[in-house]
Amino acid sequence: MRIFINDQEIDIFSGATVRDAVNQFERKAGADKAINMDDIRDHRGNSLSPAGELSEDDRLYIKECNDEGRG
Repeated sequence: MRIFINDQEIDIFSGATVRDAVNQFERKAGADKAINMDDIRDHRGNSLSPAGELSEDDRLYIKECNDEGRG
């Protein structure tokens, strides 16, 4: 199944959760720190549950914080 995180394509298994996709995104990007699950949004800006199931072509976005760590 194909989804997008910050407009980068991620191939993941059918039935994957938001947490599964973020974990795969972190590995693919070589992230140096874990992504806060509270910072994950859908294409409308809604916060997503880490246990939420994904569908083909879903688009997720990682909210970027400013230098003080606030959004």
